[in-house]
Amino acid sequence: AWFDAGQDASLPNGWRLNREHIAESKRTYINLATQDGATLETTVFGGFSNGGAQALVTGLQTPCAGILCLCSSLFGFREFDDKDLQIPKPVLYCTGEKDPYVP
Repeated sequence: AWFDAGQDASLPNGWRLNREHIAESKRTYINLATQDGATLETTVFGGFSNGGAQALVTGLQTPCAGILCLCSSLFGFREFDDKDLQIPKPVLYCTGEKDPYVP
């Protein structure tokens, strides 16, 4: 899963996000996870870079079993509605110290 994003210095957080694309990718992720009869409760969402950000967005808003996130960031995501968050759950979040985009 992937969504459109880009750096934009004119925005307060420095990132331009296509929220419609994020919602579409979230639906795709959920559909793929459940298409063969599996449940979200037994699914671990994972991804690298932009895909990891999508895994975080999807995983934090579904009753999934966990999230695996590699070299990703929730840049631009300050508008999560607390009522949509479904936590706690296991999250493995890994990134390197020299990544120029992920603080």
